[in-house]
Amino acid sequence: MTLLLSAQSVLDSSRVVGDSILIDGARVIAVGRKEDLLRPGVEHVEHPARFIVPGLRDGHIHLAGWAALGDGLDLGEAADLVGVKELVM
Repeated sequence: MTLLLSAQSVLDSSRVVGDSILIDGARVIAVGRKEDLLRPGVEHVEHPARFIVPGLRDGHIHLAGWAALGDGLDLGEAADLVGVKELVM
């Protein structure tokens, strides 16, 4: 299925790059202006008051790093070296 998503703007890390993205299956195949990307047989979904930011799709966690944080000692409560010593002992 090919889908055209349109919004107020499509933004990359530094600028506006259009107002639409063309998606085929799970891949973005084009970014640009709706007038240039819309073609027969393409489903079109419009979100005029939104922004599209490709690339912010992969929220994830590295479990080993996250688990290692759990084994640490939080020294945030220590005001000085004496406080650190009390937390360690």
